Amino acid sequence: MFEYHKNKINEINSIPNNLSVEENLYFRDFYLKDFKYISPDVVNLNKNKVINKDVEKVVINEKLGAKSMLEKWISEVMKGLKQFFYQGSLHGVKYIFEPTFGNKEKATWVIIMFISIFICAVVIIQLFCKWTSTPFVNVIDSVPTPIWAVPFPTVVICPHLHVKMSFANVSELEGLQEFFAAMVCPRMTKDNKYWSTRLDDMQFHMLSDFVVQGAPSCPEVVKACNWPALHDTKWEMDKCCELFQPIFTNYGLCFAFNSLPLNAMTNDTLAWHKTFNVDAKPAALNWGLDIGYPKVFPPDLTMKPLRVMASGETNGLGVELFLNNTEHQYACEGKSLGFTILISSPTDHVYTSTVLRLPMDKMTTIEVTPLTYKTDFSLRALSPYRRQCFFQNEKRLQYYEFYTDSNCKHDLLVQEARKKCNCVLFNWPRKFIREPVCTTKDDFDCISGVEAKVEEQLIYAYYAESEDERGTSEAQESQSCHPSCNDVIYASQVFYSDLTKEMVNGSHKWGHLRIGEVTQINVHFYDDMFLGQHRHAQYDDYYFIGAIGGLLSLFLGFSIISVAELIFFVLLKPAYACYLGAYGLEDLRVLNDRLNAKVVEQVNDTQELVMLNNFAHESNEYQFKKCLQDRMSDIASWRWVLDDLNKRLSEAAEALQYEHNALRVVVSRLQKEIDEHSRDASKPGVLKPLSDSVEEAILQEFDFLREEKKKFERMIVALEKQSAAIEKTKKKIAEDLILKEQALCIEEACAKITSGVQSKVEGGRRKKKKRTSPITRWENRCLALKTAGLRALSNAIVTRQQVRGARVHLSITAQAYAARVDAALRRRLNSNKVKLQDIYWQKEEATRDYKALLDEMTTTEQNLLETMEQERVVETRLADRSKRPPGEHTRDEVDKKLKEELARLRNFSKQLRTNHERIMELQHHLTDSMTRIDCCAEDILCVVRLDDERIVSRLGEGPTEIPRPPPSLAEACPASPKSSPTPEQSPRTRPDTSLQSIMEENEDDYPFDS
Repeated sequence: MFEYHKNKINEINSIPNNLSVEENLYFRDFYLKDFKYISPDVVNLNKNKVINKDVEKVVINEKLGAKSMLEKWISEVMKGLKQFFYQGSLHGVKYIFEPTFGNKEKATWVIIMFISIFICAVVIIQLFCKWTSTPFVNVIDSVPTPIWAVPFPTVVICPHLHVKMSFANVSELEGLQEFFAAMVCPRMTKDNKYWSTRLDDMQFHMLSDFVVQGAPSCPEVVKACNWPALHDTKWEMDKCCELFQPIFTNYGLCFAFNSLPLNAMTNDTLAWHKTFNVDAKPAALNWGLDIGYPKVFPPDLTMKPLRVMASGETNGLGVELFLNNTEHQYACEGKSLGFTILISSPTDHVYTSTVLRLPMDKMTTIEVTPLTYKTDFSLRALSPYRRQCFFQNEKRLQYYEFYTDSNCKHDLLVQEARKKCNCVLFNWPRKFIREPVCTTKDDFDCISGVEAKVEEQLIYAYYAESEDERGTSEAQESQSCHPSCNDVIYASQVFYSDLTKEMVNGSHKWGHLRIGEVTQINVHFYDDMFLGQHRHAQYDDYYFIGAIGGLLSLFLGFSIISVAELIFFVLLKPAYACYLGAYGLEDLRVLNDRLNAKVVEQVNDTQELVMLNNFAHESNEYQFKKCLQDRMSDIASWRWVLDDLNKRLSEAAEALQYEHNALRVVVSRLQKEIDEHSRDASKPGVLKPLSDSVEEAILQEFDFLREEKKKFERMIVALEKQSAAIEKTKKKIAEDLILKEQALCIEEACAKITSGVQSKVEGGRRKKKKRTSPITRWENRCLALKTAGLRALSNAIVTRQQVRGARVHLSITAQAYAARVDAALRRRLNSNKVKLQDIYWQKEEATRDYKALLDEMTTTEQNLLETMEQERVVETRLADRSKRPPGEHTRDEVDKKLKEELARLRNFSKQLRTNHERIMELQHHLTDSMTRIDCCAEDILCVVRLDDERIVSRLGEGPTEIPRPPPSLAEACPASPKSSPTPEQSPRTRPDTSLQSIMEENEDDYPFDS
């Protein structure tokens, strides 16, 4: 193939030099495409020279390899990249490289592509931030979960009896025994809870024996129980303690049902289970928070932890408890009598369980509802910081086998106490037998400080805003206690009912028990099914990739095909060109293109020289004179253009100055409005409620005016800049008009131009660099000044329109805000006037009631005086009757009637005094109410007057009519009646106060006084 093209080149070289272009058809068809006329001499002059030079270069490149493989590879890659942009499937990119488009069209598409790429990047960044900030979501399960899939809750029973009276009287203990009692008795003072030194091993065993032996045992507390899975729905009285295991909590010695064995809940540490069972061995469990129960049928109901198959009282735990009142010690327990019930998960530590109080002589029913939290296995790929939870095998606790947030917190507390205080509390797990136990005052103070520090540390870890603040290393992650990813919690609802002696004696053989010592409890599930919560990934990898691919396709048209095209054009095609083109195909193609370009370039240069030579020969003096006249007319036209431009710029400067002055007036008016608002807000007595439409509208108007003021101040600065630019342009035009004297050298410049053209034609070639004449330079400068002046004039016009638009917008918006404020002021003024009128009416009603009470009190006082006078008369009669001889038969009968009348009068007098006191109390209440009414009326009147002043100042209207207040209490009631001694409320109806006529058998013997 290379030899073929070389032969073609030789054929071209063999063309005769005197052959015309019309005869050389081969040469014309391939190398002289678009030229209308080319001299044969030009063709013959350059043809052989160009072809021979290119053939020599091809031969040299073939032999020496002038272009290295790396340069060729880079060149091909750039060509392929350009071809990918022009011919690829990306939207809009090919228009940037379109050869038929101009610079403006290409710049437009560059801006469009930049905006599209920017929006796409912003949306992808937002999607990525949402994917990283919320990697998971909690949802409620759509399918209910049966209760046999979760364990029955742990029920811990703690009696309020820490030291039995039969074991020791805590009031008589001394020394170390008193300290032991103070450690478990909540009633004893804090001074007894401190010991001078730490306990040794023997003393610690003595403390353990004191706690275990001093508290009641399980048979003494649990008298009967019912667990259907083991007792076949029958109450059991002998084997109840097999279901309960003793544990020690902050409430003392307790008994736990369905709690995992302590040697299965704690790691290989010394805990309290060693106290109750020295030979305890590690227990193996087939259940876990992450794996649940084994999926076998039928289910094993004896597997730890226990579970039930149904809900209801018959499928729960029933326990009948007994507490001997004779063993109770007030010095240890106080007045507390009963039990404490703790409900928790079997894996949780009981220190942080749900606490319920169980009174005596009650039937307590506890309905439990489980709530499970499950996490997808796919979230294990996330860090615990991002998922905010731990799986069981992710964080190993030092003292507990199962990870929960409560176990983690207590584990962290024990570790910090061992580090800071070098001791632990006696009811905490220990790692060594001889590990010190905190007993001194300094130890307890240290424990309190550690608890506060651990709580503060956990709060900081929870509220840390970033991953750097939280810390993601193992040492820092160990200080955080996120919840367990798979967990179960229990919500409880408690119901109480009375427990009588007949119910106790009728259910079991407890005839010797007394009321006040027995209680019953029943714990069961509320329903057979429940809805748990499920935590799963919000966006998986496929969704994220699909979302990003969709955005790239939406904004750029990017797809997998685009990636394949990029690989093909940038990698595969350059490889084909570099390695598969070793046979000479690519070199021949390049040679052919270069030959075409060289021949066309040489022909163009030669044709241009011929045209310049002809122009030089054909020009004459007349043409130069005509050209000179045209130049002079151009100078005159440029002067007229610059003068007109200078005039228009002056007008624009005056217009901007007018707008500048107008803006200053607007700013001064806005400042005046802002000052008016400030003065209104600073007036004394102005009420400022929490929410008021008037005040909100005024504040909005104030903010609007303040923002508009700032906006117009910025416009003033912009106007000043525009004026400065116009003045600068005018100055340049004035200076350039002074330089018009340069036009006098036109002839000299034209002569130089003529001589230069002739010399270039005689030389046979054209110089590439041509010096411009003074006239041309002056015209270019005039053109630049014209462009700058028109730009400044356009900017001034645009700025003036913007200022006018801003002033119109300010006028319209300010009127809208003012109308809104005026309407709100009118509404509030009318509403306050109505309220003020209602308050005045209420005051008038209160004044009338006060007058009525005064009249009632006056009537009551008159009745009271009359009654007292009648009492005096009756007493006088009785005194006179006592002096009569006792032998008369009418004396006893009359005395009896007189005494009855005296008792009736005294009762009536007592009622009158009570009525009088109540009337006075009502008067005090009315006085207080009227005082409050006056205060409220003054406040509303102050607001009404302020609103009235605002309306007068804003609208120029006259002051409105304000309701007049009614007369005050002193004016309505000028003189208050005199109060009589201790009157109280009495009936409003006045009873008959006239004396009953008491008749005697012999009136002549002792007549009554008239």
